[in-house]
Amino acid sequence: MGLFGSGNKKEKKGSGSPSPYKGKPVNEKKVLKMTDQNMLLGVALDERNDSDVCMTAAKKLDDEHLAEFLIRKSGASATGYLSSEISDLGDELVTRIDGDQQALYRLAMCNDYLFNRAAVEKLTDQELLARIARTHPKSQGRNAAVKRLDDQRILGEIALNDEDQWVRKEALSRTDSQEIIAKVALTDTQLDVRGDAIERLTDPIVLKKVALTDKYEYNAAKAAERIDDQSILKEIVRTSQIPLARSNAAEKIEDQDLLKEIAENDKSREVRNAAVRHIKDQAFLRSVIENDDSDSVRQMAARFMLDVSYLRELAGNDDASCDLREEAAKRMLNIGTEADKADAEQLLEQIQQKRDADDQKDREYYNSYVKGENLA
Repeated sequence: MGLFGSGNKKEKKGSGSPSPYKGKPVNEKKVLKMTDQNMLLGVALDERNDSDVCMTAAKKLDDEHLAEFLIRKSGASATGYLSSEISDLGDELVTRIDGDQQALYRLAMCNDYLFNRAAVEKLTDQELLARIARTHPKSQGRNAAVKRLDDQRILGEIALNDEDQWVRKEALSRTDSQEIIAKVALTDTQLDVRGDAIERLTDPIVLKKVALTDKYEYNAAKAAERIDDQSILKEIVRTSQIPLARSNAAEKIEDQDLLKEIAENDKSREVRNAAVRHIKDQAFLRSVIENDDSDSVRQMAARFMLDVSYLRELAGNDDASCDLREEAAKRMLNIGTEADKADAEQLLEQIQQKRDADDQKDREYYNSYVKGENLA
């Protein structure tokens, strides 16, 4: 018979279901003389008594009545949380009743997180853990039980249905079902829960659906990043409305003609950059440098040029941006001969001088503007 079991034996005086205390407030001296457990429980629960008196009475309770005290106090608390002193009593009780699964279950269903968690950590009965995970009034209580739950069916149910996102996340982390993971990735209302599911998805068809339908760009991009199927990647890069998803897809595209198409036509410079990084055609890269309207895309193309003569010409072009010229000079340092590298060092010095001159000109313009001088 467990700590809270009633059995068929006659209960001893002062034990069993305690009756409500109807006495008057008492002092600590009287409490110290009390032996009747129901009376002590009543004193401990009576808020008219001084808190020290209540604690003195609580500390004299046997395990069964102390458990009743903790359950009632937790249920009566507006927040469900108890004072650290009362929680300590709960922890001590949990330690003493280790092994009594029904008693631990009752304590685990209390609202106070500290000894609720302590009780759950002692529970091994999967049926009782499942009951707590499904029905505990506090999300922390359900979460603590989920962490010790092994039943895949119940974990899946909680991952899909619990009202608290952190409980769903915990259940999701413990389920192996790709069916459940896919449902969470497609339907959960919280973007970070969907994100956790996406990271564990393996089905490319479901990943494609997420990449094309999730309204949170990082989830859509994360899904695209996990796909290797070239036909699906092509569909994403051509139809997704999210630049980051198209960019991640472009990073994995192998078709050189499609990469050129992306580099020429995509509206997003980030997507064009992703495509340019994987293009081998030197003539095409040169056309990007000369025609793209984004300096960052032109710089990306310069990083993959192999024609040192062209790079030298580009690095020395005063009409080009300093950033583009610098990329060309750095590329010369990476792939050129010793003579090329010496030229690149000189070009980098010239580029820096140009930057300094431009910065000085900007400062002078700003100072003149602040002073209100005529800038015409």
